Amino acid sequence: QGALTVRGSLQRNQLGLFSAYLDRLCECGLPSVLVDFRGCQYLSSLFIGMLVDRILHSQKMGKKVQVLVSPTIGQFFQMAQLHFLFNFTIV
Repeated sequence: QGALTVRGSLQRNQLGLFSAYLDRLCECGLPSVLVDFRGCQYLSSLFIGMLVDRILHSQKMGKKVQVLVSPTIGQFFQMAQLHFLFNFTIV
C-alpha cells in the first residue's frame, strides 16, 4: 500500500509539493493507497479541492483510497459534506 502522511498545517506555498506527492501516490501501480492527515490540524480549501479531485479520479480508476483525518480536519470534512464523495475515518 502506498501512503502519504501529512503533519502540521499545509501552507499555500506547499501546494505544488503536495500536488506532486499526491499525483505520484494516485498514479502508482498499487491497488490501494492511504492518505494520512491525522497529524494535520488545518487544510485550506485549495488543498481540500485538490484532494477531492485526486481521490475521485483514483476511485474511478479502480484504486481503493483510505483517508485518515484528525478530529479537526474531520469536522471540516463533515461540514463540507465530503462523506458524500468519499469515505474518511476520523482518528
